[in-house]
Amino acid sequence: MNKVTIYEGNSAVIAFAVLNADGTDATLTGFTATLYVKQNKIDTTSLITKTGVISGNDITFTILDTDNDFDKGTYYYEVVLESATQTLTIEQDRYIVRESIVYIT
Repeated sequence: MNKVTIYEGNSAVIAFAVLNADGTDATLTGFTATLYVKQNKIDTTSLITKTGVISGNDITFTILDTDNDFDKGTYYYEVVLESATQTLTIEQDRYIVRESIVYIT
């Protein structure tokens, strides 16, 4: 698992490398990657929903400062890969927003 930590009101690029069980690079052709950030795991709506850019077995998500404009605290994220025939959760962990001394919400 990979905890994500970011300061309130800041932008960031979050990257994931997807590997097969044997440690080789996964083939992500035909998949769409989506990042969801929720206040609580059971929430039906997301604070952030971002489509990732896939290159080889790497996925990157660009979080803008305006996407991340909510109170400091601990939230939860999940990265999902979807194709016409599969839905795969590849990562899930905490999304921690820290207080900024410059940018105050």
